[in-house]
Amino acid sequence: MSNVNPEDVKNLEKLDISFQLDHLLLEAEWFRAVYAAEVPNPEWHFHKNVEIHYLHEGSIAFQFEGDRILLRPGQVIVIGPYVSHQLINETGQRHLRFVLNVSLTRLQEDPEAAFIQAAFERKAPAVFLLPQEIQALFIECLQEATEKVSGYLSIIKLNLMRILWEIARSLSQSPKAEYSVSQKYSLDDRRSFTISEYIENTPPDQLFVSSIAKYMNLSEKQVQRIVKRQFGVTVKRLISDVKLKKAKELLKDPSYSIRQISDILGFANEQYFNRFFKQNEGMPPGKYRKSIEPSSVSPSKRKK
Repeated sequence: MSNVNPEDVKNLEKLDISFQLDHLLLEAEWFRAVYAAEVPNPEWHFHKNVEIHYLHEGSIAFQFEGDRILLRPGQVIVIGPYVSHQLINETGQRHLRFVLNVSLTRLQEDPEAAFIQAAFERKAPAVFLLPQEIQALFIECLQEATEKVSGYLSIIKLNLMRILWEIARSLSQSPKAEYSVSQKYSLDDRRSFTISEYIENTPPDQLFVSSIAKYMNLSEKQVQRIVKRQFGVTVKRLISDVKLKKAKELLKDPSYSIRQISDILGFANEQYFNRFFKQNEGMPPGKYRKSIEPSSVSPSKRKK
Protein backbone atom coordinates (compact mmCIF):
# COMPACT_ATOMS: atom_id res chain seq x y z
CA MET A 1 0.00 0.00 0.00
CA SER A 2 0.95 3.63 -0.36
CA ASN A 3 3.17 5.41 2.16
CA VAL A 4 0.78 8.37 2.15
CA ASN A 5 0.17 9.83 5.58
CA PRO A 6 -3.60 9.82 6.30
CA GLU A 7 -3.23 13.30 7.76
CA ASP A 8 -1.59 14.66 4.59
CA VAL A 9 -4.62 13.98 2.41
CA LYS A 10 -6.48 16.78 4.19
CA ASN A 11 -4.07 19.38 2.81
CA LEU A 12 -5.45 19.12 -0.71
CA GLU A 13 -9.09 19.85 0.08
CA LYS A 14 -8.16 23.01 2.01
CA LEU A 15 -7.10 24.75 -1.18
CA ASP A 16 -9.38 27.18 -3.00
CA ILE A 17 -8.80 26.30 -6.64
CA SER A 18 -10.25 28.45 -9.38
CA PHE A 19 -8.40 29.94 -12.33
CA GLN A 20 -8.80 31.11 -15.89
CA LEU A 21 -6.86 29.80 -18.87
CA ASP A 22 -7.43 31.96 -21.94
CA HIS A 23 -11.25 31.92 -22.28
CA LEU A 24 -11.91 28.97 -19.98
CA LEU A 25 -12.82 29.44 -16.31
CA LEU A 26 -12.19 26.43 -14.06
CA GLU A 27 -13.77 26.38 -10.61
CA ALA A 28 -13.21 23.40 -8.32
CA GLU A 29 -16.00 22.92 -5.81
CA TRP A 30 -13.58 20.51 -4.18
CA PHE A 31 -10.41 18.64 -4.98
CA ARG A 32 -9.62 16.10 -2.31
CA ALA A 33 -7.81 12.86 -1.62
CA VAL A 34 -9.49 10.05 0.30
CA TYR A 35 -7.25 7.53 2.08
CA ALA A 36 -9.55 5.43 4.22
CA ALA A 37 -11.66 2.30 4.37
CA GLU A 38 -14.94 4.08 4.92
CA VAL A 39 -16.77 6.05 2.23
CA PRO A 40 -17.45 9.67 3.32
CA ASN A 41 -20.87 9.77 1.65
CA PRO A 42 -22.29 6.24 1.20
CA GLU A 43 -25.85 7.38 0.48
CA TRP A 44 -27.39 7.89 -2.96
CA HIS A 45 -26.59 11.42 -4.12
CA PHE A 46 -25.79 13.61 -7.13
CA HIS A 47 -23.87 16.82 -7.85
CA LYS A 48 -24.55 19.89 -9.96
CA ASN A 49 -21.06 19.74 -11.50
CA VAL A 50 -18.97 17.10 -13.21
CA GLU A 51 -17.30 14.79 -10.68
CA ILE A 52 -14.13 12.87 -11.45
CA HIS A 53 -12.85 9.97 -9.32
CA TYR A 54 -9.36 8.60 -9.84
CA LEU A 55 -8.45 5.43 -7.92
CA HIS A 56 -4.77 5.09 -7.11
CA GLU A 57 -4.86 2.07 -4.79
CA GLY A 58 -7.46 -0.39 -3.52
CA SER A 59 -10.92 -0.78 -5.02
CA ILE A 60 -14.23 1.04 -4.90
CA ALA A 61 -17.59 0.36 -6.55
CA PHE A 62 -20.03 2.87 -8.02
CA GLN A 63 -23.70 1.99 -8.12
CA PHE A 64 -25.90 3.73 -10.69
CA GLU A 65 -29.52 3.19 -11.55
CA GLY A 66 -29.41 -0.11 -13.42
CA ASP A 67 -25.61 -0.33 -13.50
CA ARG A 68 -22.65 -1.07 -11.26
CA ILE A 69 -19.03 -0.18 -11.99
CA LEU A 70 -16.01 -1.47 -10.09
CA LEU A 71 -13.16 1.01 -10.31
CA ARG A 72 -9.65 -0.46 -10.38
CA PRO A 73 -6.27 1.20 -9.64
CA GLY A 74 -5.21 3.57 -12.41
CA GLN A 75 -8.75 4.04 -13.64
CA VAL A 76 -10.84 7.19 -13.64
CA ILE A 77 -14.61 7.53 -13.72
CA VAL A 78 -16.35 10.67 -14.96
CA ILE A 79 -19.85 11.29 -13.59
CA GLY A 80 -22.00 13.95 -15.22
CA PRO A 81 -24.07 16.59 -13.42
CA TYR A 82 -27.23 15.38 -11.63
CA VAL A 83 -26.43 11.69 -12.18
CA SER A 84 -27.47 9.76 -9.08
CA HIS A 85 -24.88 7.34 -7.73
CA GLN A 86 -23.70 5.54 -4.62
CA LEU A 87 -20.18 4.56 -3.54
CA ILE A 88 -19.54 1.15 -1.99
CA ASN A 89 -16.32 -0.24 -0.53
CA GLU A 90 -17.00 -3.94 -0.80
CA THR A 91 -13.63 -5.10 0.52
CA GLY A 92 -13.63 -2.90 3.59
CA GLN A 93 -9.95 -2.20 2.93
CA ARG A 94 -8.32 1.22 2.82
CA HIS A 95 -8.14 2.79 -0.62
CA LEU A 96 -6.52 5.94 -2.03
CA ARG A 97 -8.86 7.92 -4.25
CA PHE A 98 -8.82 11.46 -5.65
CA VAL A 99 -12.07 13.33 -6.23
CA LEU A 100 -12.47 16.47 -8.33
CA ASN A 101 -15.80 18.27 -8.51
CA VAL A 102 -15.42 20.96 -11.15
CA SER A 103 -17.33 23.42 -13.32
CA LEU A 104 -15.97 24.61 -16.67
CA THR A 105 -17.26 27.90 -18.07
CA ARG A 106 -16.46 29.25 -21.53
CA LEU A 107 -16.13 33.02 -21.20
CA GLN A 108 -15.81 33.81 -24.92
CA GLU A 109 -15.93 31.97 -28.22
CA ASP A 110 -12.82 29.83 -28.22
CA PRO A 111 -12.39 26.46 -30.00
CA GLU A 112 -10.33 24.82 -27.26
CA ALA A 113 -12.60 26.01 -24.46
CA ALA A 114 -15.60 24.79 -26.48
CA PHE A 115 -13.96 21.39 -27.00
CA ILE A 116 -13.20 20.66 -23.35
CA GLN A 117 -16.60 21.98 -22.22
CA ALA A 118 -18.41 19.76 -24.72
CA ALA A 119 -16.34 16.71 -23.73
CA PHE A 120 -17.61 16.89 -20.14
CA GLU A 121 -21.26 17.45 -21.05
CA ARG A 122 -21.92 13.72 -21.44
CA LYS A 123 -24.47 12.17 -19.06
CA ALA A 124 -23.50 8.48 -19.05
CA PRO A 125 -20.63 7.56 -16.68
CA ALA A 126 -17.34 6.91 -18.46
CA VAL A 127 -14.50 4.70 -17.17
CA PHE A 128 -11.02 4.32 -18.61
CA LEU A 129 -7.39 3.79 -17.63
CA LEU A 130 -5.24 6.90 -17.36
CA PRO A 131 -1.70 6.97 -18.73
CA GLN A 132 0.88 6.54 -15.98
CA GLU A 133 2.25 10.05 -16.42
CA ILE A 134 -1.26 11.44 -15.76
CA GLN A 135 -1.74 9.15 -12.76
CA ALA A 136 1.47 10.56 -11.31
CA LEU A 137 0.07 14.10 -11.51
CA PHE A 138 -2.53 13.31 -8.83
CA ILE A 139 0.18 12.16 -6.42
CA GLU A 140 2.25 15.21 -7.30
CA CYS A 141 -0.69 17.48 -6.44
CA LEU A 142 -0.95 15.85 -3.02
CA GLN A 143 2.81 16.20 -2.45
CA GLU A 144 2.76 19.86 -3.48
CA ALA A 145 -0.16 20.60 -1.13
CA THR A 146 1.71 18.87 1.71
CA GLU A 147 5.20 20.30 1.20
CA LYS A 148 4.01 23.80 0.25
CA VAL A 149 7.16 24.82 -1.62
CA SER A 150 6.89 28.23 -3.30
CA GLY A 151 4.70 27.98 -6.39
CA TYR A 152 2.88 24.84 -5.19
CA LEU A 153 -0.60 26.20 -5.92
CA SER A 154 0.35 27.15 -9.48
CA ILE A 155 1.80 23.68 -10.07
CA ILE A 156 -1.39 22.07 -8.76
CA LYS A 157 -3.47 24.23 -11.13
CA LEU A 158 -1.26 23.35 -14.08
CA ASN A 159 -1.49 19.65 -13.20
CA LEU A 160 -5.27 19.85 -12.97
CA MET A 161 -5.47 21.46 -16.40
CA ARG A 162 -3.29 18.69 -17.84
CA ILE A 163 -5.43 16.04 -16.13
CA LEU A 164 -8.66 17.55 -17.43
CA TRP A 165 -7.34 17.82 -20.98
CA GLU A 166 -6.20 14.20 -20.97
CA ILE A 167 -9.62 13.09 -19.72
CA ALA A 168 -11.40 15.30 -22.28
CA ARG A 169 -9.33 13.75 -25.07
CA SER A 170 -10.21 10.26 -23.87
CA LEU A 171 -13.90 11.13 -23.66
CA SER A 172 -13.76 12.48 -27.21
CA GLN A 173 -11.44 9.71 -28.48
CA SER A 174 -8.61 12.19 -29.10
CA PRO A 175 -9.87 13.81 -32.31
CA LYS A 176 -7.50 15.86 -34.41
CA ALA A 177 -7.94 19.59 -33.90
CA GLU A 178 -9.96 21.04 -36.78
CA TYR A 179 -9.44 24.65 -35.79
CA SER A 180 -6.67 27.18 -36.17
CA VAL A 181 -4.88 28.98 -33.35
CA SER A 182 -2.89 32.19 -33.33
CA GLN A 183 0.61 31.74 -34.69
CA LYS A 184 3.86 33.48 -33.89
CA TYR A 185 5.05 35.23 -37.05
CA SER A 186 8.63 35.80 -38.13
CA LEU A 187 10.06 39.26 -38.73
CA ASP A 188 9.76 38.73 -42.49
CA ASP A 189 6.12 37.67 -42.06
CA ARG A 190 5.30 40.88 -40.19
CA ARG A 191 7.21 42.97 -42.71
CA SER A 192 5.41 41.33 -45.63
CA PHE A 193 2.02 42.11 -44.03
CA THR A 194 3.04 45.74 -43.61
CA ILE A 195 4.25 45.92 -47.22
CA SER A 196 0.95 44.45 -48.46
CA GLU A 197 -1.06 46.96 -46.45
CA TYR A 198 1.05 49.84 -47.73
CA ILE A 199 0.62 48.75 -51.34
CA GLU A 200 -3.15 48.31 -50.88
CA ASN A 201 -3.65 51.70 -49.19
CA THR A 202 -1.28 53.92 -51.16
CA PRO A 203 -2.48 55.81 -54.29
CA PRO A 204 -1.25 53.84 -57.32
CA ASP A 205 0.60 56.81 -58.78
CA GLN A 206 2.77 56.90 -55.63
CA LEU A 207 3.71 53.22 -55.62
CA PHE A 208 7.38 52.53 -56.28
CA VAL A 209 9.95 50.16 -54.82
CA SER A 210 11.76 53.23 -53.49
CA SER A 211 8.64 54.56 -51.71
CA ILE A 212 8.00 51.16 -50.09
CA ALA A 213 11.64 50.92 -48.96
CA LYS A 214 11.47 54.41 -47.47
CA TYR A 215 8.22 53.61 -45.64
CA MET A 216 9.66 50.37 -44.25
CA ASN A 217 13.03 51.94 -43.43
CA LEU A 218 14.70 49.20 -45.45
CA SER A 219 16.87 49.08 -48.54
CA GLU A 220 15.24 48.33 -51.88
CA LYS A 221 17.14 45.03 -52.01
CA GLN A 222 15.70 44.04 -48.63
CA VAL A 223 12.16 44.83 -49.80
CA GLN A 224 12.68 42.83 -53.00
CA ARG A 225 14.05 39.86 -51.01
CA ILE A 226 11.17 39.86 -48.49
CA VAL A 227 8.48 40.10 -51.16
CA LYS A 228 10.07 37.41 -53.33
CA ARG A 229 10.42 35.03 -50.38
CA GLN A 230 6.95 35.61 -48.94
CA PHE A 231 4.87 36.01 -52.12
CA GLY A 232 6.97 34.36 -54.79
CA VAL A 233 6.75 37.42 -57.06
CA THR A 234 8.60 40.68 -57.49
CA VAL A 235 7.55 44.00 -55.95
CA LYS A 236 6.85 45.22 -59.48
CA ARG A 237 4.37 42.36 -59.96
CA LEU A 238 2.58 43.21 -56.71
CA ILE A 239 2.30 46.85 -57.70
CA SER A 240 1.07 45.87 -61.17
CA ASP A 241 -1.65 43.69 -59.65
CA VAL A 242 -2.86 46.60 -57.52
CA LYS A 243 -2.88 48.96 -60.49
CA LEU A 244 -4.73 46.45 -62.66
CA LYS A 245 -7.37 45.96 -59.99
CA LYS A 246 -7.81 49.71 -59.61
CA ALA A 247 -7.94 50.17 -63.38
CA LYS A 248 -10.80 47.66 -63.69
CA GLU A 249 -12.73 49.46 -60.97
CA LEU A 250 -12.32 52.84 -62.68
CA LEU A 251 -13.24 51.44 -66.10
CA LYS A 252 -16.65 50.51 -64.71
CA ASP A 253 -17.33 54.21 -64.21
CA PRO A 254 -17.99 55.91 -67.58
CA SER A 255 -17.33 59.34 -66.08
CA TYR A 256 -13.60 58.58 -66.20
CA SER A 257 -11.86 58.75 -69.57
CA ILE A 258 -9.03 56.35 -70.44
CA ARG A 259 -6.60 59.26 -70.16
CA GLN A 260 -7.84 60.23 -66.70
CA ILE A 261 -7.49 56.65 -65.50
CA SER A 262 -3.96 56.59 -66.92
CA ASP A 263 -3.09 59.72 -64.93
CA ILE A 264 -4.69 58.41 -61.71
CA LEU A 265 -2.64 55.23 -61.91
CA GLY A 266 0.59 57.15 -62.47
CA PHE A 267 1.38 56.18 -66.07
CA ALA A 268 3.48 58.60 -68.13
CA ASN A 269 0.84 58.69 -70.84
CA GLU A 270 -2.21 56.89 -72.17
CA GLN A 271 -0.14 54.78 -74.55
CA TYR A 272 1.85 53.23 -71.70
CA PHE A 273 -1.38 52.49 -69.82
CA ASN A 274 -2.92 50.82 -72.89
CA ARG A 275 0.15 48.64 -73.28
CA PHE A 276 0.20 47.73 -69.58
CA PHE A 277 -3.49 46.82 -69.52
CA LYS A 278 -3.31 44.72 -72.68
CA GLN A 279 -0.26 42.81 -71.42
CA ASN A 280 -2.03 41.89 -68.20
CA GLU A 281 -5.66 41.51 -69.31
CA GLY A 282 -5.28 40.42 -72.95
CA MET A 283 -7.19 43.41 -74.36
CA PRO A 284 -6.85 47.21 -74.32
CA PRO A 285 -8.80 49.15 -71.66
CA GLY A 286 -11.31 50.55 -74.17
CA LYS A 287 -12.28 47.07 -75.34
CA TYR A 288 -12.48 45.85 -71.74
CA ARG A 289 -14.85 48.72 -70.89
CA LYS A 290 -17.13 47.78 -73.77
CA SER A 291 -17.07 44.11 -72.72
CA ILE A 292 -18.47 44.95 -69.30
CA GLU A 293 -21.06 47.52 -70.42
CA PRO A 294 -23.88 45.00 -71.20
CA SER A 295 -23.79 43.68 -67.64
CA SER A 296 -24.59 47.14 -66.31
CA VAL A 297 -27.61 47.63 -68.62
CA SER A 298 -30.96 46.18 -67.55
CA PRO A 299 -32.78 43.74 -69.91
CA SER A 300 -35.64 46.24 -70.39
CA LYS A 301 -33.26 48.93 -71.65
CA ARG A 302 -31.53 46.52 -74.02
CA LYS A 303 -34.86 45.66 -75.68
CA LYS A 304 -35.40 49.30 -76.51
